[in-house]
Amino acid sequence: MFNIKKKYVIIIILIFLLILVQYKIPSTYRPIKGLLGNILNPFLYLVDNTADFVNKTLDNYIFVINVKQNNIQLENKIQQLELENSILKEKVKELERLKKLLNFKEAYKFDTVAANVIGRNNLGFIKYLIIDMGSKDGIKVDLPVISSKGLVGKVVDVYRSSSKVKVILDKTLKVSVINFNSRETGVASGSDNGLIVVDFYSNLGQVNIGDLFITSGLGMLYPKGIPVGLVVKIKIPDYGLFKKVYLKPLVDFNKLENVLVILTK
Repeated sequence: MFNIKKKYVIIIILIFLLILVQYKIPSTYRPIKGLLGNILNPFLYLVDNTADFVNKTLDNYIFVINVKQNNIQLENKIQQLELENSILKEKVKELERLKKLLNFKEAYKFDTVAANVIGRNNLGFIKYLIIDMGSKDGIKVDLPVISSKGLVGKVVDVYRSSSKVKVILDKTLKVSVINFNSRETGVASGSDNGLIVVDFYSNLGQVNIGDLFITSGLGMLYPKGIPVGLVVKIKIPDYGLFKKVYLKPLVDFNKLENVLVILTK
């Protein structure tokens, strides 16, 4: 008896829900008319709404995927543009360096060939450089090498497409120099502390901290007037004829990227 009443209650609830859904269904959505329509239309409406919801969800998912793919493409494009911008900045810097070299060349009227530094020794202070010009470019042993700042050194080994340059920081490289102010001469070479040492500088010769030393032109190897370094220390011995003068090189050999090889003086 109780089960029969339970069935009636369930049927009444279902009928009530059908009537309620009938009110929720838009008047434009009633494909089936009559009593059958009153029973089936709510189910069709729910099915249609469910399908619509699934379609919208899929559309939203596809939209999110497309947005994510577009973001990845934009990220790749931004990285590519950043790389191109970095390359352009480096080209601008290189043009600026080459312009300084050109101005230096024009000021001294040397017959030169420009070269790029493609190697250097990494033990202690820089003692030599490798440049990308060789015998095929007219490079020969003992040719002087300069930068826009001043003296670099001289060519010591020549290959077909490259050359080795011994720099002024090497102890074995000797360069005749002159004090730009007092006109006193001496012989410059490298040291163990990254400075240039001027030997055979007369005790009677005047020299002050900050004085500029340039090539003297004596010896006929280096043209006269190429800047070498600035005085940072003076050592006067207790006895003897000469004092030692220490120069800070004008060229930063660790950052040197472009040089000029002087073909004729």
